[in-house]
Amino acid sequence: FGIQNKDGRMVQLKPAAHERMRDGVTILLWIIASAVCSVSSKRLLSALGSGCSLTLSSGQFAVASFLSGVVLVARGSTLPSHRAVALVVVTSVCYTAGFLLLNISMAMIDAALVESIRGLEPLWSILLTLWLLPGEANMTIPQGCALLVIFLGVLMSLATVFELQPVGILTCMLANLMFAFRSLATQYMRRVLKECGEDVPDAFCVFYVQHMFASAFAVPLAAAVDSGRCIHQMSHPYFSEVVYFFYSIIGFYTYNQLALVVLYRIGIVHHSIGNCARRVVTILACTILLGMSMTALTAAGYVITIFGSIFYTVATVYKCRNTISCLSSRENQLKTLV
Repeated sequence: FGIQNKDGRMVQLKPAAHERMRDGVTILLWIIASAVCSVSSKRLLSALGSGCSLTLSSGQFAVASFLSGVVLVARGSTLPSHRAVALVVVTSVCYTAGFLLLNISMAMIDAALVESIRGLEPLWSILLTLWLLPGEANMTIPQGCALLVIFLGVLMSLATVFELQPVGILTCMLANLMFAFRSLATQYMRRVLKECGEDVPDAFCVFYVQHMFASAFAVPLAAAVDSGRCIHQMSHPYFSEVVYFFYSIIGFYTYNQLALVVLYRIGIVHHSIGNCARRVVTILACTILLGMSMTALTAAGYVITIFGSIFYTVATVYKCRNTISCLSSRENQLKTLV
């Protein structure tokens, strides 16, 4: 949504009023879906235990793969080349491991703490990029300062609970690491395909392949490990929390699919703003709706994490408005599909 002026900079065009309203509704639904997914997953796993994390994840992946396949057909997208599929599978491994570990940690620690720790994902991504793909690293000083603020907030949030829940916290951090590797694998995929003269796959196609791989891996694994125990428990007539299983699955797909829609329709700048609002609302929703108790230090850590996220978003917006590549190429926006 922009044109190039005589100075070579991209200028965004103002969309019509109905388009702005549609984009606003899309962002709002994205934020709500994220909160619904986190709150519902936590309620369900609190009732079933961490052993049912695989069952929940397999349900999320299976429904997401089916619905994203429907979207793919509706869009008329074509599957990528064999080389591109192989590279997408690498990102899918990281994506699958990340969400499996995230759901396991969700059963062990507070949902707001999980979302707070996830605020460190950009830091992990940048550190890995500096280590493995130094030529791709691109961070401004304000972004670095914002990440340090988020890091301080997360440390404060963990200060009073780490000794009580070390496994859950470390599992969530490992999930962050998997998501960071996914970001790195996406950058590597783009670079390899560019060198081979092939087009980068459509992001909706990547979304579908990732969930197909995830469901193909998680569903048999859940069946083998769980042996139907969690399904049997949820099918019990007195198990009222079963409704959260469906809320979590629908919230998971809607949240991830709308994140992609927002990125493609509105661009990376507004996507970054929306993601910040999503994180804030999700933390607040988990804190209020789940009735979590916390110390003053933990609450202060959440507040600092939220403000750090806002600071990081402002720094990203400023960077993108001064960088042609942020606004001029959807190929570059695929890099942010994390």
